[in-house]
Amino acid sequence: MGITYRELHDGEEGNVCELIIDCSNEFVAPAYSEDGIIEFSKYVTPESTRNRLAKNHFILLALDGNLIVGVIEVRNNNHISFFLSERNTRIKVLARSCMN
Repeated sequence: MGITYRELHDGEEGNVCELIIDCSNEFVAPAYSEDGIIEFSKYVTPESTRNRLAKNHFILLALDGNLIVGVIEVRNNNHISFFLSERNTRIKVLARSCMN
């Protein structure tokens, strides 16, 4: 079926935060101080995500079936806050692009 894209639905904030935290722990957190990791964790909660969405943010999801495999969060229609995908999706996309 392939990857599909859509806006975030109410109630999916927790799944999005989990993906962001997983990617952050793997690639970003090792360079952060302990205080930086704590502050980032406060920013990436379902409640704080809902608050940002109520103001000036929107989130688009990449899905493989029903599984959220990528997320992009945009502020003010001109600033990307998050743009990431889970590891297996990155590998699939890289493999597909290398074969073309």
